[in-house]
Amino acid sequence: MDKFPEYTLSIKLGQLFPPRPISNVPSEDVLRRISNLPVYIRTQTCATFGWDDGKYYRKVMGTALMTVEEEKKFLEIVTNAFKKYHDFMFGQYIRPQRTIGKKIFRKSR
Repeated sequence: MDKFPEYTLSIKLGQLFPPRPISNVPSEDVLRRISNLPVYIRTQTCATFGWDDGKYYRKVMGTALMTVEEEKKFLEIVTNAFKKYHDFMFGQYIRPQRTIGKKIFRKSR
């Protein structure tokens, strides 16, 4: 049993969705992030509800029913994960910005 489970969880979530590119190759970074999304969502959901992996899959696959509150919170977690993914991709690859002091400059292409 972990002595500090919150610390371990934050490290794991940080590794699943790091704030910097995973690779120097943009396509590889995008692919790795897409493959990490389900794991990130599962980890966030299990941490929020206190579920283990088995209960998570039973609830998500419909074998065990979710309550209305659980379903709303689950969809909120999924939406936040997608938003975090979108915001990173948009800021990193579509409209990258660099800051110098307090000024923001768009990278020229």
